[in-house]
Amino acid sequence: MEYKLSKEILGTSPTDIAARLSIRYPNLSASSPRGVTYRPKEPKAFVRTPLTEMGKKSESDLNNNLATRVDMSLAANQSQELKCEVPVETMGRKPCICMRPSIAYECGRCHQLFHGRVAEICDKHPSEAFLMDFQQCPYCVAPISLIKPSNLSWEQICKFEEAPLPDDDDL
Repeated sequence: MEYKLSKEILGTSPTDIAARLSIRYPNLSASSPRGVTYRPKEPKAFVRTPLTEMGKKSESDLNNNLATRVDMSLAANQSQELKCEVPVETMGRKPCICMRPSIAYECGRCHQLFHGRVAEICDKHPSEAFLMDFQQCPYCVAPISLIKPSNLSWEQICKFEEAPLPDDDDL
């Protein structure tokens, strides 16, 4: 079966797909897959524009997407204008909470104290998840709704935990 060598074969029908494959692999009907050869893409011709021609706008500049100095200065002016404009809807948005510090928490069910961060969803990065954030109490598996920030700092809690206990003689 012979196909026309057109670069504009874009369909998804089986004949269009076969035509694109036959253009890329000229001997697709070889006896084994190892016998199929690959036709590399033809390199595109690059025409360099002389520096004296760069200031002039021509059709080749537009087709090749070459930016001239005039275009770059216009783009710089437009970007300066855009920097000054702030949409009203972003004015009241909450800041990112992803890198908030760890604090002391107290469980409302078992009253255990622990240090870290409670899992929250950031408004700016809703798909980010920090695996070490607490999603429940680590002691009694109470839900996040029962975990509240502690009135004590973590340093004060560590001081209590490291304090020596009274001996039996002291009682």
